[in-house]
Amino acid sequence: MEENLMKRTTWCAGVGMVICSGSVMAEVKLSGFVDMSAESIRFQGKTVQRLQSGNMNTSRLVFSDVEKLGGDLEALFVYEMRFRADTGALTVPPARDSYVALKGDFGRILVGRMRVTSATTYGRIDPSYTATYSVVTNISASYQRWLENNTVKYETPVWNHWQVISSLSLGKEGENL
Repeated sequence: MEENLMKRTTWCAGVGMVICSGSVMAEVKLSGFVDMSAESIRFQGKTVQRLQSGNMNTSRLVFSDVEKLGGDLEALFVYEMRFRADTGALTVPPARDSYVALKGDFGRILVGRMRVTSATTYGRIDPSYTATYSVVTNISASYQRWLENNTVKYETPVWNHWQVISSLSLGKEGENL
């Protein structure tokens, strides 16, 4: 009985997706960063040579799309899948930023897993702020979570070069990546 219900639910969901895909044709953009470096480290008479991922930035594939909803209203999504460039392995958790957003005259409202407001600020000062050799990462002010799950963020429109960005995290899962 339960298996039959599962098959019907899956079939209905599939039909619904086909019907919806006829009216909305998303063009998902694929972009990303690959950061891998060769290191030679000498310490106490020993030398280690290795390939290292993430020294200047987080390696990731980025899937995103923006849909015009009419007027200046836009819906968008971003999913950043992290991986280690030296091994190809996915990191745990595999998602960096992963959110949906609505943008219009009012600014932008984002919901999902994303950088907290302080991390957004640090990122404008040092674009490599999550990397091993980042100045911001290596100061004591940065030892907090960069990413939070279950976050709601609001970004005002820019007025005379000023913008207010505020976020509220409903979950405590996160990490410094």
